Parts: sequence; C-alpha cells; structure tokens
Amino acid sequence: MQYTIRDIPKDIDRALRKMARDEGKSLNCAIIDALRKAAGVGASAQHHDLDWAIGRWTANPGFDAAMAEQDRVNPEDWQ
Repeated sequence: MQYTIRDIPKDIDRALRKMARDEGKSLNCAIIDALRKAAGVGASAQHHDLDWAIGRWTANPGFDAAMAEQDRVNPEDWQ
C-alpha cells in the first residue's frame, strides 16, 4: 500500500528524520513505526532484526588481516 502525504510541517520532518537516524532505520521504516504506534497497531509479523546493520559496513584493514590469518595453514600443525 502506498500513501502520498503533502505539507509535512518542518518540525515533524526533522523529528522523523532524527528518529530514523538515531534508530539506524530508513525514513520510510521510521514513519511506518510512528504511524503504527499512533494507530495503536501491534508489531508487524515481519522481522527486521538486522536492519540496524544495513549500510553500515566500513572497511577495517585490521579485521581483514585477522580473517586472512585464520585462513593461513601452518604445515607443522598437520604432522
């Protein structure tokens, strides 16, 4: 289902965008959560347990080096 909402007051826009940013959610998800709460509707059957991780990957050379080290085989360990 899609809605088009016009003339959103600036204070509401700022609050919704802050909520989305603080919770690591998309603006769309934050608005749906706010509407769900305001309407008194329970949580959706869908699970979004890892939504906070989406789009947050940052390269970490130390982590990459540690993972590469785990792949290294020491021949002496297999004798």
